[in-house]
Amino acid sequence: MRHHLLPLLPALVLAGPVHASAQRTLEARVSVLSSYVWRGLTIVNKPVVQPEATLALGAVSFGLWANVEPVRYDGANDISALAGRRAPGFTEVDPTVELSHEVGKVELAAGAIAYAYPHAAGHETAPNTFELYGSVRLPDAFPLELAGYYDAHAVKGLYLEAGIERGLPRWPALQVGARIGASFGEASGPETAYYERDGVTLVELSASLPFTAGPLKLSPEADLDLNVDGATRITSQTGTHRAKARAGFSIAWPRGSD
Repeated sequence: MRHHLLPLLPALVLAGPVHASAQRTLEARVSVLSSYVWRGLTIVNKPVVQPEATLALGAVSFGLWANVEPVRYDGANDISALAGRRAPGFTEVDPTVELSHEVGKVELAAGAIAYAYPHAAGHETAPNTFELYGSVRLPDAFPLELAGYYDAHAVKGLYLEAGIERGLPRWPALQVGARIGASFGEASGPETAYYERDGVTLVELSASLPFTAGPLKLSPEADLDLNVDGATRITSQTGTHRAKARAGFSIAWPRGSD
């Protein structure tokens, strides 16, 4: 999802100067997923590749995420952001900036996300937009995370999430999680609507098994969405389901320095 970088400037101002001695961490990641689902909404119902990179400079971090359709999806039931155009192709590029801070063991964060859709994605309208967000994460003993995202341009609505993720007591390597989402003010439109109504959109259950292999971090994962809002139930051009599953894996290469 995209927009000009100008909306990110307020977050940069809030971040303030970064000291030269701040620890620098760069992480590159590539995910391969069976489909692209965003907050319960099916964006692409075929396999996608999602590269991303994050640069952390002390408390400030900058990120760049993208979605790629590796081949052309033009079947009768395919949902494709490229709309059957030539592939491979980038359908979305999202730059982010975030400021994080710890108060005791509570992690606080605030930032901005710009959603950019290249012309090749086949959109007939201009869905470019940006969000301002904030999140709170409680200590690991009860790792509850609360987050709110306000779309300040295209939809001008609020999306709220509450989630928890932790290792199983007898098998801590297996990370299991649950997340619930709710939308308010994002059901207007028609071209700027995300959901059919205000309220709970979905409940998401997840499992991942991260492990290291030399300098790489690998993580197979699986997700199950229990869809509440009608817009989240869409799974193909002609089909809807109250639940939908997806799977994939990611490979990350972290690198840090002082």
